[in-house]
Amino acid sequence: MKPISPEEISALFDGELMPDRAEEIRRAMIEDGRLRQIYEQMAETDTALSLFAAACKFEPHVSLPSISPVLGFPIYAVASGLLMVRILAKVLPFGPGLWLQASIMVLVAAWLFYRLLPALGADMCQAVHELGLSSPRR
Repeated sequence: MKPISPEEISALFDGELMPDRAEEIRRAMIEDGRLRQIYEQMAETDTALSLFAAACKFEPHVSLPSISPVLGFPIYAVASGLLMVRILAKVLPFGPGLWLQASIMVLVAAWLFYRLLPALGADMCQAVHELGLSSPRR
């Protein structure tokens, strides 16, 4: 009979051997305690790795908000309003048109800031990182 290596025991465990060679190895394991011990260690390792893999399985849990946290009403309303302001600014003389656009921009920026502030508080560390205000770690 051909000598049995640990690789063949592993192949037996994985079901990769020809039936006649698998039977020879099974008989040899019954007779030799060292071979049986190698097989049992492989079985224990396989069980431990299977349990570990099951415990590490990633299951994503994603929940999206029903509405955008930034906008309380449809974006087309905002776009239409800004377009009307831009057209009106072109019709008005330069001074009042510039003042109108600047005031609308301030109002839109304030509205966005007001709407984003609660979301910003939820993840302040991420916001600080995104704005580049955090110092790089060494």
